[in-house]
Amino acid sequence: MKHIALTGLFAVSLVAQGQEAARPKFELEIAAAIAAETQERDLPKAERLYRAAIADQALSKEARRYARYRLAGVLRMLGKNREAREIAPDAEELPRLVAQESAQDRERRAELRNKARELVREIVATPRRGMLSQSGGAFFGMTRAQADRLQWIGAPAVPEVIAALQQQMAEPDGGDSPASRGLVQFLWNVGGPRAERFLIECARDDVMQGIAADCAGAIRVIDIDAPVLRAYLDHEDWAIVRRLLQGGPIQGGFVQSFGGMRGILARLDAEQMLALAERGPTGMKAAMLRELPGRSLTREQLARAHALVEQAISGTDPEFGKAAELFLCSTESQQSSTGLVRLVERLPDLQRRNVPIAPWHDHRRQVEPRRFSRMDTDEIVAKLDGAARRMDRGQRNNAVSWAESLMAALVEQGDDATVAAAIGWWDLGFDLAGVLLRHISKQNAVALLQRYDALAGASARSLTGADPSVLGWFRPEHMSPEALPVLAELAAREDLAAERGYLVALMGATGDPAAVDHVLAFWREESAQVYRRPGGGWVGKSSVIVAEALVALAATDSVRVRDAIVQVLHGKGDLSPDSARRSSLMLSLMSAGDVRALDLLVEQDFPAAVTHASGRGIEMTPWVYLVIRDPEPPHGFTRAQIVATMARRAPVDGDGRIVMPDAVPLDRLDDDLLVEFARRDYRVMGRTQLNRSWQEVAYHRLVSRLQEGGDVAVLDSWFRSALGKPSTPSTWLTPESASIGRRYATELLAVLDGPDENWAYRAMRCLLSAEGQVDTARLLRNRHAAVRRYAMSRVRHGDFEVAPELVVACLADRDAEVRADAALVLGAMVHEDAVPGLIGLLRDADDRVRQNAADALTRIRFYHEQKAHWDRVLKGLDASPQSAVEKLLLQAKPGEPKEQRLLAIASLGVLGMPEALPFLIEWSTDADRALAGAARDAIKAIHRRPRK
Repeated sequence: MKHIALTGLFAVSLVAQGQEAARPKFELEIAAAIAAETQERDLPKAERLYRAAIADQALSKEARRYARYRLAGVLRMLGKNREAREIAPDAEELPRLVAQESAQDRERRAELRNKARELVREIVATPRRGMLSQSGGAFFGMTRAQADRLQWIGAPAVPEVIAALQQQMAEPDGGDSPASRGLVQFLWNVGGPRAERFLIECARDDVMQGIAADCAGAIRVIDIDAPVLRAYLDHEDWAIVRRLLQGGPIQGGFVQSFGGMRGILARLDAEQMLALAERGPTGMKAAMLRELPGRSLTREQLARAHALVEQAISGTDPEFGKAAELFLCSTESQQSSTGLVRLVERLPDLQRRNVPIAPWHDHRRQVEPRRFSRMDTDEIVAKLDGAARRMDRGQRNNAVSWAESLMAALVEQGDDATVAAAIGWWDLGFDLAGVLLRHISKQNAVALLQRYDALAGASARSLTGADPSVLGWFRPEHMSPEALPVLAELAAREDLAAERGYLVALMGATGDPAAVDHVLAFWREESAQVYRRPGGGWVGKSSVIVAEALVALAATDSVRVRDAIVQVLHGKGDLSPDSARRSSLMLSLMSAGDVRALDLLVEQDFPAAVTHASGRGIEMTPWVYLVIRDPEPPHGFTRAQIVATMARRAPVDGDGRIVMPDAVPLDRLDDDLLVEFARRDYRVMGRTQLNRSWQEVAYHRLVSRLQEGGDVAVLDSWFRSALGKPSTPSTWLTPESASIGRRYATELLAVLDGPDENWAYRAMRCLLSAEGQVDTARLLRNRHAAVRRYAMSRVRHGDFEVAPELVVACLADRDAEVRADAALVLGAMVHEDAVPGLIGLLRDADDRVRQNAADALTRIRFYHEQKAHWDRVLKGLDASPQSAVEKLLLQAKPGEPKEQRLLAIASLGVLGMPEALPFLIEWSTDADRALAGAARDAIKAIHRRPRK
């Protein structure tokens, strides 16, 4: 209801708003939007209504155009200046919309002006104790109802307001009263040429200039280039300018809360503030610099602000200098390297005066040194180094905390040079132990180790949740040869006895061969001890620590290190490392080409597969490293040394740990070494979980090379010598290689006829994979039952064609399975020449043989019986009784010649087959007495002599 009343009343007021009032016709069309803007002060709502009006084609063209101009003003008040320019680029055309008033318009405007005159008199005449009435009006010195009515009238009230103010200015007190301030606020708020001209005149009045400046916060749109604002912003009296910006001496302000608006200074954007500062006096510059923090500044605006700071630093105005100093301390200033450098330069002075500096962690827009160039960061580090040395280390305040935060951030984002500078800052007393421990590197580890006690003290005081031991922050990758003396000194300290193992491990990481003496001394003295890495996460016996240290030192290619490795590998009991470390030590010794490693390979076992410290990341045992092609790093042993070492390895039953075939990258193993493995005793080399022996591996490579057409000279020689030998297992010879069957047919035929049944069977399968290399007769006459069984089973399944006579001969085979399959084959052949042999098998000792023989004989007999019968049938000579009955019945059926029927009926009686009785009984009642009598005689004959 309030909104409806407000809109209706405002629509009435539109009839006569000011000298240049628009026609009420088009203003009334958008009255609701204008009311939302000027009366409700709901700018977002007004924006929506104006946009809806612009899009409403039902409105007049003038109304839509006027709505665009009003929308542009609303957008400027909302800070959307660019969008406002795009909405109404031709704002200067607005006066053309204002046509001459009609008589009715003038009457309405006059009526509103009369109402305004009465209202202004009421406001001026009402005494006020303070600036506001108890009802809290929107303007000073009037009630809310009075303020609302004045705003509803709007521009038509301007002349009456000005007249009232001029009258009050003529009074002794110069017009300074709550009512006059409220009326000035109204003029600032409603605007318009006449109101602005009066306010400009006020800027030249000794009393009114202060009042107008105090009330300027009621302005709706702030345009610092507007003449009315320029009259005050460029005022020669800085006090007036300050009152304009800050809302005057009345603080806590209803100026700032007027209609939802804030004071002018608080409502300026960064660009307006910088423009005022750049062309204003030092007081303006200071005021703007004080207000800039908290605003979002572009890179270009930040550079302009720092140019003002440079002016302040080089100038003599204390207020300007203090404002510049406060801006430097702000988070916004710290976003640029220029601001950061200037702030760092002034740190000692800021520390002495305990000036607050915006801490980084209190702002979301944190300073990140990585945003700066390398040159900027170097300059910041250099300036900070100089400032740190001039600061009082005993006075810890905001400046010191800020400096430590910047130092830590530089270390987090910087390089080794920055960390080196930070170590110097730490020496000066700045609390940087935590960040330094998080950024240990090879370049600064020695310097930090030398400060162990200081680091330990700082860690105990301030590193909450950090590793309780400082040494736990140091890693092997941080070590360099220069660290060895410091580590040795720490290891000799009694208070660090519990961390001696880790110190020895770090010694090994230094890469200094001189560390060997410390490592061996530790090995002998602490062999049974177990050490934990400082802070947890690592546990190892001293022998493990020693082995890892020596592996790390082995990269130095030092004779002292290799001697130490040999010594440790000969250690027994607690002095002996575990299997994995022994293999690692062995790999390190071998990679140096030390021939003592070959003796150790023969004497000891090294079954653990590990990753070589300097290799390609492939896990391998020392034996694998010895035999593969192009090992990384090269070990330098010759082929002769490798083969000799293999030959020296004692062949012990169950010793399969030299090297397993599946542990070797076979594409990196040469054929001659592969053959050396394949020729060794099968038991020595063992078998893997995949059940592959070295002979199988060699065989498969031979097959692959043959299929690829490659050179197989070495493998060929081995294969011919190993084929069929009792010492070589037959299982590695797989039957699926036609290339082997063709290339080695002669050798395989010899194995086929050889004494070993397993080899013969494998040879047969290999020959059969290559067609035409062996005939079935040879297989069926083979000396080995397994071969004959396989061949006969293939015959039984139809895979082989064979002469029946050859199968008949197999009925006398020594193997029952062959005899049984032969009987089945001959039964399928229904070969009558096999009958004598099959009859003989009916007395065979094997049940399956007897059954198969009986089944075969049944099939042969049935076959021949059926064959004889159907031969007669096909020739038309079937003389069986059944066939005779059928033919006689056909000849005796009605319709045939009488003589034929009589003869056939008589024959049926002679034949005596009961099957004919039904027909004869039927014919016994034939109309022909002769035929009926013949049928009865035949029936009697069948009954007397029926044929079964």
